Amino acid sequence: MNKRLLLGVALCVASFILITGCDDRPPEFTLQPLPRIVNPGSEVQFICDADRAWSWQWQKNGENIVNANSNIYIIPSAVIDDEGNYVCVVGNPHGQIFSVIATLKVNRPLIIVAEPQDIEIEAGQMFVLRVLVIGTQPWRFQWYQDGSLLPWANLSDLTVSAADANHAGSYFCVVNNITNQPVVSRIVAVKIIAQEGEGEGEGEGEGEGEGEGEGEGEGEGEGEDFCLNTNEGDDPSDPLPEPLSSFCACYQKVYEAPRAILGDYGSILDLFEPNTADVNGSLWIDQRTDPVTYDATGNNYLDCVIELKLVEIVLKDSEFCLPNGLNHKLLHYAWNYNEERFATDFGTYWQLASLIFPGLEEVLAGHMLIGDGQADYSVEKYISGTGSIGMVLGMAFIFGDKIPNCRLNLSQYMTFPEYFAPSGDADGDGYTNSEEFATYGTVPDLYVANALDPEIHP
Repeated sequence: MNKRLLLGVALCVASFILITGCDDRPPEFTLQPLPRIVNPGSEVQFICDADRAWSWQWQKNGENIVNANSNIYIIPSAVIDDEGNYVCVVGNPHGQIFSVIATLKVNRPLIIVAEPQDIEIEAGQMFVLRVLVIGTQPWRFQWYQDGSLLPWANLSDLTVSAADANHAGSYFCVVNNITNQPVVSRIVAVKIIAQEGEGEGEGEGEGEGEGEGEGEGEGEGEGEDFCLNTNEGDDPSDPLPEPLSSFCACYQKVYEAPRAILGDYGSILDLFEPNTADVNGSLWIDQRTDPVTYDATGNNYLDCVIELKLVEIVLKDSEFCLPNGLNHKLLHYAWNYNEERFATDFGTYWQLASLIFPGLEEVLAGHMLIGDGQADYSVEKYISGTGSIGMVLGMAFIFGDKIPNCRLNLSQYMTFPEYFAPSGDADGDGYTNSEEFATYGTVPDLYVANALDPEIHP
């Protein structure tokens, strides 16, 4: 009996020495967790595996998750609060290792922020029904008239250029996105008033004058209804943190950043001098050469003084709202949403870039809201771009982590070129921003004020 006991102890000791003494290596991953983008309510599984692993601990945003001590971590029903960066920490007596970061994003269900309004117009006139939403893009719109689907009406705006009796009725819009949780707009009435027979002389003149006055009054009423509750429930806090209280202050901080860190790109910071900054026309960046080369030209609209100033006013004024759909709540939500996407798409060193170059994140987020232009990554280590989109991706190519291999899915971002691009119409008065700039652009503050005022136009 004693011999058997001693033999058993000897085998245990030998096994321990073999495991811990002969193989003194820390664990080594054989399977890394993967990032996930899911709909609300979906089950999420993060899985990793490792050789020589004795212990497992999952972390979220650097904090240990209670009772998450196996190689699989399961979230039974994901919600927005589950978003974050997940890491598996694996250990044995010889050390511990951290897995790659697996980011979890939960798609946002849709919320209607602007409902369509009732309309009463004369036959032959144009009318527009509009619904505005926030949530994960892309969005799918479908309009109905008197309960019947309108196959041609699948945009946020339903536009009829010349109304007749067939266009009268009740309308509503169903909007859906990747979450498959559709939202339905309010039901509105469209009333078409038949035109009276044309009169002659004085009678005709009176008829025209009366109709014109009624039309103007009706338009004002619709605008007031649209904006009555549009910004309710939004966080009115300033998205530009102190002391970066304006986009020009952000540009100044980027301009003052240490050029030596950028090496061959150091001189690019000269483009961010606030009073002359104009980067988002066209650019190309070539990393195939030694030293690397770049070129950037503007579009003649000063970045922080003019273009981003339009964005800044809407972002910072919690009561800003125009009948064409441009309002504070929509833009404020889009700003926060896009910044979250940046952190995901630009990799782990994005926050470090923001610390070294304070103001950069705000600048790029502002240009993403403008949202015009495009970029081409088709040639390895080379990018060419136009407009604000090209500028954002070009700067990310320089400043971000692993960006040369990153392809942003722009459909995941909220952009508003219809409001802020030179070809857009910020105030909805029928004149493009470039047309208003041609009249008022010599005085930037005057241009900005008029471009956001539908009562003033060239």
